Amino acid sequence: MQKLLTKIAGIFLGFCVLSNCASPGLEYTVSEPAFNTEAAKLREVAVMEFDGFHGHAFTASLDGMLRHAVFEGYPWFTVASAYSSGRNNHAGSVGHAVRVGESLNVTGVWFGDVDSYSSASPPYYETRTKCVEWDGPFDCERRVTYEVECFDIRAEVQVHALLANVVDGYVVADERLSDSDSDRVCRETYYYDTKHKKGKKRHYSRHASHSGFGWGYSHWEFQDRAHRMERRLVARQASKLRRVIAPFERTAKARLMDTPTLPYNELVTGFESAIKAARNGNNMASCRQFEAMVSNFPDEPALNYNLGACAEMFGEIAEASELYQRAEELAGPAASEDFLKVSQSAFRRLNDLQNSQVYLTQQLKEAGEIVEEYETPTEDADIQSKEEELAGGPAG
Repeated sequence: MQKLLTKIAGIFLGFCVLSNCASPGLEYTVSEPAFNTEAAKLREVAVMEFDGFHGHAFTASLDGMLRHAVFEGYPWFTVASAYSSGRNNHAGSVGHAVRVGESLNVTGVWFGDVDSYSSASPPYYETRTKCVEWDGPFDCERRVTYEVECFDIRAEVQVHALLANVVDGYVVADERLSDSDSDRVCRETYYYDTKHKKGKKRHYSRHASHSGFGWGYSHWEFQDRAHRMERRLVARQASKLRRVIAPFERTAKARLMDTPTLPYNELVTGFESAIKAARNGNNMASCRQFEAMVSNFPDEPALNYNLGACAEMFGEIAEASELYQRAEELAGPAASEDFLKVSQSAFRRLNDLQNSQVYLTQQLKEAGEIVEEYETPTEDADIQSKEEELAGGPAG
């Protein structure tokens, strides 16, 4: 009984971690700049046929990724119709890519090559058991033991993808992508004959099954499996370029403190209700409840911190910084280790958001987007000072 209760408690705790018992927080969407600004500026592009056995698979995947790259609801790239390199001696050169771009009237052209390799392990054998005669549902009368022959297939791919600037004639992105995967294949090398004549017992006999490949699969079957595995690996490499070459959006989370420091029933009840709303995904209701409590409990550190999280969710970095700072001051030297850990994490997050916003604004301007001028919050210096303090450097 003790073991059963322990097991049930473990399952419950595991469920808590994966669901409502996880650390509460406010999720919001953050716009981030591309990792390669020069690549992001080339928005009219074409894709040349990549060299290699699986070159076409990557070409099609890259073309599709570029066409579906969306930022804030709008396509980022305009992609010219598919182009064949012609497989001439200069198909993989920058000069050829530039000439292709000029003929298609685009600013950037992707080109490169794909390498792939696959191998199989020596065969190995396993013993298995199965039912060959049933008396009824779930009632096996006779089982047999048989042998299977197995081998492992391993595939590796490498992609070299380059983006040429058609106007200036140089490479602005030079990415090397690689991946590998393995698969386990088994087939029965013997089977059991279950035919019998009336009035006689069933006889089980083994008959060898040979394929000519030395294992349960023929040479062509192995090649087909390996090539399909290689193609899958190649096709998914293009997605790795998405954040490199275009701005993107991601989900961030501002953690909430779920327990107030002041032991007032009204405050405790209010926190429980607001945290429940946040866990249910109703961030607006959660923030409204925290705002309703602040007039009665202006000096509650956890409440001020949570209001800072709400300001962060709304993109108000300056106000969020001010509220996080006030929460630390109200907590004072008696602040718990967990409080300080969460608070310090919030300041680091704000600093990253601020830097990303400045970089993104500049990147969008260079890419030809019309954006509002970014106004530096008056608390920028406070955020930077807090970062230096956390890093052990000078605070002022």
